[in-house]
Amino acid sequence: MADQTLLYPRWLRLWHSVNGILCLFLMVTGLVMQYASPSTIVFSFPTAITVHNICGILLILNWIIFIIANALSRNGSYYKISLKLIRESTVQFRYYISGMFKGEPKPFKEDSDRKFNPLQQLTYWLAMYVILPLIVITGFIMINIEQLLSDEHGIFIYQIADLLHICAAFFISAFMFIHFYLAALDGKTNFKKII
Repeated sequence: MADQTLLYPRWLRLWHSVNGILCLFLMVTGLVMQYASPSTIVFSFPTAITVHNICGILLILNWIIFIIANALSRNGSYYKISLKLIRESTVQFRYYISGMFKGEPKPFKEDSDRKFNPLQQLTYWLAMYVILPLIVITGFIMINIEQLLSDEHGIFIYQIADLLHICAAFFISAFMFIHFYLAALDGKTNFKKII
């Protein structure tokens, strides 16, 4: 097994923890804003908006740190994608849906050249380089819609941004639950190396 301090340096473990906490706050406040009702609300709608916006800004700053740190460190090499990676992801997917339940060995081992299995690598790349930027862009549009568009097209642009924002947030939420579940399969080992 590869040296965990090289694969998961302190900056990455700190970033990962902050990212997870911010995503949880964004999920809760997003749900409150989406489904708020005066009779069932946990905290006020304006408070949910404020907390959501603050956590969103902090998530953007945390994401920028991640991008810069990946550019300046070896960690960025773990996020490169290729056609081979996509083919290997199908092998890993088959393992997740049947092989692991049959006691088959993991098809890909963690080492200094490959920190993630192919499906993790593809999913993490998608989350960090496609979905998160989409959330940032659509969130920026919704926060600033009055300044960006003051004509009759503003509401349509807002509705499209809102739909994309919710779909991307759903992906990140599902990703977090699956991520936590798969990490828990190896017991405390996975949690110790990244927290």
